[in-house]
Amino acid sequence: GGGRGALESHGVFLIRHADRAVPHFNNMIPTVLRSLALPEEARNDIPLSPLGLRQASELADSMQHLSVAAIFCSPYLRTLQTAQAIAAATNCRICVEPGLAEGPKHKAGWLPSVGERFRYFPEIDLDYEPLTEEPRHEWEDGDVVTRCLTLGSILTERFSQLQEQGAVIVVSHASVVLGLAAALTTEAQRFEAAA
Repeated sequence: GGGRGALESHGVFLIRHADRAVPHFNNMIPTVLRSLALPEEARNDIPLSPLGLRQASELADSMQHLSVAAIFCSPYLRTLQTAQAIAAATNCRICVEPGLAEGPKHKAGWLPSVGERFRYFPEIDLDYEPLTEEPRHEWEDGDVVTRCLTLGSILTERFSQLQEQGAVIVVSHASVVLGLAAALTTEAQRFEAAA
């Protein structure tokens, strides 16, 4: 076994969400949110742009040959849209992991629940029990790095188990993907040193 093909089909794929929309109507956002009775923080739950939708589709097409054991995803709309395309191409459920949320300055408690998201994202696995909690009190990039180190420790064992079944895909935000890449590399080095 081993070899390049095995690594490609049973690796961990850390993916930043596809291109997000940049609203040209910023001055209208507070008015729209008030009319919908949504919290002001919801303006950060930006969907994918038309380019992002194409990127997600193309990414999914490139992954359709993979045997995917799990897709872990941030609870944000743009990450769910990216993961949804991958889930459709790979016939795999989405595990919403709150600890993969954007940071810093994420405010806990305002995102729609997993049950609410399921109405639009039926690929979500409602039976999945998250391993992490939604981040709180992160004000600087260093706080996100600290969270990612903890995430790496928590997720490494689970990822190792799942990789026996296929690839593990993680869809999150740039800061979290970068921090998690460093954390998982550190965890892998510790694991190899202990073996």
